[in-house]
Amino acid sequence: MEKRLSGLAALLIIAGLIGGILVFRGSDSEASSQLAAPTMVASSSTSTPSIAASPIPGASPIAGELDCTGIQAWTDRVQPRFAESDAMVAKLQSKDDLEAISVDDLNKLITLLEAARADQQADVLPSAGSDVHSALLALAQIEIEFFTAARDAKMSGGDVGAVYDEYIGQMQTLAGGVSILAMKLAFACYDEFD
Repeated sequence: MEKRLSGLAALLIIAGLIGGILVFRGSDSEASSQLAAPTMVASSSTSTPSIAASPIPGASPIAGELDCTGIQAWTDRVQPRFAESDAMVAKLQSKDDLEAISVDDLNKLITLLEAARADQQADVLPSAGSDVHSALLALAQIEIEFFTAARDAKMSGGDVGAVYDEYIGQMQTLAGGVSILAMKLAFACYDEFD
């Protein structure tokens, strides 16, 4: 039972840390209202679970149910992939923090996110993880665009606050979608976490 809870915790950490990676806690009321009601990321299995065969050896999906074979091993790979970028982003709590971050730190963060996205894209995942996988890739892409735009604005003397305002709503929507999908996956595949 203890191992199962730790495996579920890993998936919920993905939901919480990666899904909430860019939820700045500034006083912006528009951003706060978007966080309160996140929109789901478009997924391939909106009302009926996927019954596609998993690429994991030994998988045998049951009609009408997700094939969760290998989901714990996959979540164990995903979490550390984003750990260093998560730690950097956790220090960004507001628009002021974004304006204060150095160009060197932005370059490092962009590099980390690009590497994590490439690793995520190349990963062989269980079919049950496909929606979370797609949502993570979409979130990583918008984060890369956001931090690149912030870096470029900082280097050219542009308005970093305007970059924040342009991207924050979309990032919060995607982050909320990742959180919801990861939590759904954690409960759907509960028995896979031993």
